[in-house]
Amino acid sequence: MNEVGILLKSMIPVKLELEVGGLVAIIGTIIHYFLGQWTPLLETLIIFMLFDYITGVMSAWINPYKKLDSRKGMNGLKRKGVILIMVMVGHFFDNAIGQNTMTRDIVALFYLGNEGLSILENVANCGVPVPNKLKDKLAQFADDKTTRN
Repeated sequence: MNEVGILLKSMIPVKLELEVGGLVAIIGTIIHYFLGQWTPLLETLIIFMLFDYITGVMSAWINPYKKLDSRKGMNGLKRKGVILIMVMVGHFFDNAIGQNTMTRDIVALFYLGNEGLSILENVANCGVPVPNKLKDKLAQFADDKTTRN
């Protein structure tokens, strides 16, 4: 009988568990409100954003013609924030016109492709071999970036 009491007592959450659980629930609710339903597409976009940032830092660290710059890193994080804001705009637009997630998904797919190209560019700058077709696409993408700026 004492073992059952110990088991039941261990199942009751302590104050820290309640606080952490409550905080995670609040953050999850806020994210769901602003970004909509968590989908594999949204998860992939966020993972690509993380990979892009990591490969960008590694590119600046490995490539002798580049150097680590905290301002560039901070600007990259700000850009990631703006991308998430655009996904939020797509989500709220979908809500306003009463459709599922079509606009949000289109926005997310656009930025997913953009992040993928940026990852490939960073990997190429690290000296890792990239297939010729991808190099050609990267060169075209880099030309588009320089003509826009």
